[in-house]
Amino acid sequence: TPRWSSHLGQNTILEDDQIFLHMQERELYSRYEEMGQGEHGTSGKSYSQACYLPTDADRYVLEYHKWLGKFAGGGPWGQRVALPPAQTQDALMDRYSSHVAHCKACQGALRNFQWIRNLLLAASLAAWISASLVAAVGVEPKVVASIVVAGLGMAAAWWRLGRTVQRFYKGSYPPARNQPPKKKFSLIK
Repeated sequence: TPRWSSHLGQNTILEDDQIFLHMQERELYSRYEEMGQGEHGTSGKSYSQACYLPTDADRYVLEYHKWLGKFAGGGPWGQRVALPPAQTQDALMDRYSSHVAHCKACQGALRNFQWIRNLLLAASLAAWISASLVAAVGVEPKVVASIVVAGLGMAAAWWRLGRTVQRFYKGSYPPARNQPPKKKFSLIK
């Protein structure tokens, strides 16, 4: 697959987590503030009070936070740091600023898609204009119909490519794994 295509897929996964993590960061911070842990290191006990970690696999996370509290002054969570302002959903889903503006592969693909869209639009308009001119001259209706169908096909490709171009600017919301399941069509109930 082209690099730009895999990048769009990877951004979809990252954006799914990005919204969740942005909100979770604020939730954890508020819990630390409620427990008076904003200025001090975190101990395993206070972290376990802030987070529900019920499985044995979570033991390593708890031990890591105990270690941070004991030897590293709480690590990055032990410092009282003001969170940046909450970002809007649009800002969190802004794919162009966060990735495309910095990626040569995605910039090139976006530029090419925009060029192809302009070409398709011009060709579609030319087909419709030529169809009306050919019809006025009295050419067979089959020829006029084929020119019109070609123009419609190019217009449909222009529209579809526009949807792809939008993926370079903004991620979709809600994320794919949070969308309601599609109902399957069945003739049998």
